[in-house]
Amino acid sequence: MHQIRVHMAHIGHPVIGDIMYGNAILNRIAHKEYKINRQLLHSYHYAFVDHEGKKIEAIAPLPEDFEKLG
Repeated sequence: MHQIRVHMAHIGHPVIGDIMYGNAILNRIAHKEYKINRQLLHSYHYAFVDHEGKKIEAIAPLPEDFEKLG
């Protein structure tokens, strides 16, 4: 998670809610307007092949607080 946050900030797209690498102004707006109190970092789809060659896949819908930002 740390590397993703650092890289996103470096390319000018900081994670909302990230107090270390994020944008303080955007974080304040997200908190004030949308009650966002955490980093908006989410893995929607994750897949890998296990040691037996079986594909393992997980899909997680967006949390409600992400949906607020549309």
